[in-house]
Amino acid sequence: MIRSRDAIAAGLVIAAVLGAASPARAEWFAGLYLGWANTSKTELTFTTRSPRTFEDVEFDSSVVWGARAGYWFGPQTFEGLGDIGRNFGVDLDLSYFNPRIPSQFVDTNIGRGRLGFMEVDVVTVTPSLLLRYPLMVEKDFPAGRLQPYVALGPTIYIASTTDSGTFGGRGDEKTDSGLGVAFRPGIAWHVTESVAVFAEYRLVHFSPDYDFRRGPVDFSITSHHLNVGASFTFGR
Repeated sequence: MIRSRDAIAAGLVIAAVLGAASPARAEWFAGLYLGWANTSKTELTFTTRSPRTFEDVEFDSSVVWGARAGYWFGPQTFEGLGDIGRNFGVDLDLSYFNPRIPSQFVDTNIGRGRLGFMEVDVVTVTPSLLLRYPLMVEKDFPAGRLQPYVALGPTIYIASTTDSGTFGGRGDEKTDSGLGVAFRPGIAWHVTESVAVFAEYRLVHFSPDYDFRRGPVDFSITSHHLNVGASFTFGR
């Protein structure tokens, strides 16, 4: 279950983001994507009577998939900005990836040691603010046929981890949830007025902690995603 203060904060952010604009004349969209997740090495801390820190712990790469929906504001949404207002938007993104920790030998604060594998499954829900820059503006593409964009927002993560026996019983599964951050720059190409394809880089960062039988375990996940996908625009 998501911690109450995190849920309240995330709820306020989502309400503010999705309620900030008038739906009238907004450009709605929905899309799907598939990508590749490469997660940076981390420091894993095992807190027990004799605390142990595992350094430079590696993750396996994994497939990432997701879906999102949102809208670009109408041209007159922000008073005084005129047509520039259409270049701001919001969306809500859902993603899944599997940054598994393989069995490995790593340096620790008490010497080199073996870390058993840990299965890690991550679901993120991310409300984001969007900004795009219109290129190749045409009559049928008033916001540009080619659109570089950037998105930034908090992410709610739900991360489940199954231990192989290093910190708890073999097969011991724990789940943590809370707030992190996500950032993604990308570029979209409108094949038609309604259909676009896009490619993007996505950075996700959060720090889960787990209360295993032999003691608490915590580490950070900083994951780099390369995604490609397609979106459908409606309600211009």
